[in-house]
Amino acid sequence: MEKRTRMEIVAGIIKVCGQPATKTRIVYQVNLNFLMLEQYLQKYLLKHELLEQEGRAFKATEKGKQWLAHFEQVKL
Repeated sequence: MEKRTRMEIVAGIIKVCGQPATKTRIVYQVNLNFLMLEQYLQKYLLKHELLEQEGRAFKATEKGKQWLAHFEQVKL
């Protein structure tokens, strides 16, 4: 199994948050632990407005969706 890059993990989180998702759902679908998820949320995703928090759920912003689209184009 190859090690994922930080950008691949960020892309996975944004993809899961296309629909509002709780931390638990993100952890299981992206295969992270809660500590790692919290670091990604606070240091990158929320800080750069790629995700927004709605109550206990997180949802991708338009900026986040655009970032994901660009990442997927570059990854090919």
